[in-house]
Amino acid sequence: MKLNINKLKKLLKKRKIDVGLIINSRLNDPSFFYFADVIPEHAFMFVSSKFPTRIYCSALECEQKKKQSSIKNFKELNKKAIDNIKLLIKKHKIKKIGLNFSYVTVSEHKRLKKLFSGIKIVDLSQDLKQLRAIKTKKEILLYKQASKLTETVWAKTINAIKKHKLKTELQVKEFIEAEIEKDGYKTSFPLIVASGKNAAIPHYSPRQNKLKGFCVVDFGINYNGYCTDITRTFFVGKSTKKEIELYNLVNNAKNYASTLITPGKRTAFVTKKTRQALGKYEKYFTHGLGHGIGLEIHEFPNLKTEAKDKFYPGMIFTIEPGIYIKNKLGIRIEDDYLLGEKGLIQLTKAPKDLVVINR
Repeated sequence: MKLNINKLKKLLKKRKIDVGLIINSRLNDPSFFYFADVIPEHAFMFVSSKFPTRIYCSALECEQKKKQSSIKNFKELNKKAIDNIKLLIKKHKIKKIGLNFSYVTVSEHKRLKKLFSGIKIVDLSQDLKQLRAIKTKKEILLYKQASKLTETVWAKTINAIKKHKLKTELQVKEFIEAEIEKDGYKTSFPLIVASGKNAAIPHYSPRQNKLKGFCVVDFGINYNGYCTDITRTFFVGKSTKKEIELYNLVNNAKNYASTLITPGKRTAFVTKKTRQALGKYEKYFTHGLGHGIGLEIHEFPNLKTEAKDKFYPGMIFTIEPGIYIKNKLGIRIEDDYLLGEKGLIQLTKAPKDLVVINR
C-alpha cells in the first residue's frame, strides 16, 4: 500500500536510516504484505526516500506478484541482481539500513552483513510493530467485514450445538474450521475448545471429550491476511446461580474495561483496574487482559500490568478477561474493539447473558 510505504519513509527519516530492507524468506514477515499487498516466497524489498521502492523476487513469481502488488518496480532476484543492489547502495551513498531482526535467521543476518560490508544495520522490528498498530481506513473496513464473518460462523456453531448436532470438543473444532474454509478463508490460530474442567486450561487442545459444564471456544478468522480473535463461553447442562454469577462477573469486567479506554490511556492502568474488578477472583485471572490484532494474532498494544503501551486512535485489539479454577472450570469472554477518533467501537459482541444448553 502506498500509504503504508509513506509511513515507513517517515519513520526512516525520523530515525535517520537511509534504507528500510524488508525480507520475506524462511520466516514469513507480515510486514512484507503490509507494504506490498503480496508475499513472494523469497524476496527483498528496498524502501527509501532516495530512490523508488523496489522488490527483488524469483523469476517464477515476478510478473504475477507485480500485477497483484501496489508496488510496480519488480526485478528478478539472481546473481546480476546482487550486483545491481551493490551499485544502488553505492550510488546513493547508503550508510545505514533498517532491518526487521524478528524475521531474519542468524545465517541470513550474517550474509547480509557480508553483502552490506561497512554499512550499519539496525533493528526495525519494534518500529514496524508500532507502525502496524495504527490501522488505515482500508484495514478498518477489512476488520469490520472480518468481524461480521466471525460472528456469523459463531452463530452457526452455537445453533448446531443447541440442536445437539455437535456433542464433543473435537466436533465443535471441526465444524468451525469447515465453516471458515467454506467461505474461502483460514483460521488465524489453532482453535481452542475446552469443556468442563478442561476449560481451566487457557491454551487447551480439543479432544473427543463430551461438552459439559462451562465450555470455552476461542477462534478467529484470517481474513485477507488480517486476524480476528474471539472467545465465547456457554454452559451445557443445568447451571447453578453461582455459575451464572461467575459468568456475569467476567462479562461485567470486560464491559468495565471498555469504559476505561481512551486515547493516551496506559494499557497497564486499564489492566490493573479490570483485574481489581474481579475482586477475590482476581487470583484466577492468569493472563493479560488482551492484545492488539492485525496481520499477526498478537500485535501492539499489549494489555498487561507491566506494559508501557498506550491506546491510540486506529488501534484494534481484544479485551479478554477470564477466570480459571484448576480442575473445576474456566470462563473467558473475548471481543475485538477499534479505538476510533470519537471513542471505542465494539467490532464483535459476546452474549450479555450466559447461554445455557440443557441436555
